[in-house]
Amino acid sequence: MANTVAIAPDQFNGGKSCGRCIRLYSSGVKKPPRSLFATVDNLCPECRSGDIDLGLEGDGIWRVNWEFVPCHWRLRG
Repeated sequence: MANTVAIAPDQFNGGKSCGRCIRLYSSGVKKPPRSLFATVDNLCPECRSGDIDLGLEGDGIWRVNWEFVPCHWRLRG
């Protein structure tokens, strides 16, 4: 199953970011994982710029570092 995320209104860009891929990374010890690829599939209206709503091990809004990446990056080792 592919990971999906919802992003803040300014990054969602009126739906233009739906279907784009992201790579998120965290220096946190527990959650979310240190590196993860996901596909944007929804708007998170309560998120602030840079936040994502990650449906992994329960829903939750995470303040992590992330960037848009080409979707073919998901296929990398």
